[in-house]
Amino acid sequence: MFVLGLYSCGNNCDGVECGVGTCEDGTCICPDGTEGTACEIIANAIYYGDYEVVVPTCGTTSNTATVKSMSIVAHSNGNPTEIELTASTSSITGTINGTIVNGNIEAEGPFSTFTMEISGTFSDNDNMEVTFRAAGFVCSDVTYAK
Repeated sequence: MFVLGLYSCGNNCDGVECGVGTCEDGTCICPDGTEGTACEIIANAIYYGDYEVVVPTCGTTSNTATVKSMSIVAHSNGNPTEIELTASTSSITGTINGTIVNGNIEAEGPFSTFTMEISGTFSDNDNMEVTFRAAGFVCSDVTYAK
């Protein structure tokens, strides 16, 4: 007796919608900045909002050139890892572009007459610790809270 059988594993991705992600073996693989079963959640949205400096000076107590507040919003280009960061000192307000990937923030751009760089990490959804570089000074370990 001869028995012939055909077996097909099928496509485990049939009917699986992954939005901006891709399907692999029935599971959505989401690009940086998105999460969820169908990559439908903008992961960085938890970091959007207004932040105030916790310690109001940078460096020594005689150096008060500090960014007092920051506002983080989604970038207008729609890329889920990119942000627009508006920073304010006592006399200057400007917006620079940046990214947030896995809780790490990086932003750089023209700010008044100089270039400002911000890099750091979110310790949770409401607090971040950053380093500023601008106008010849460096401010390390500056904490901001929502």
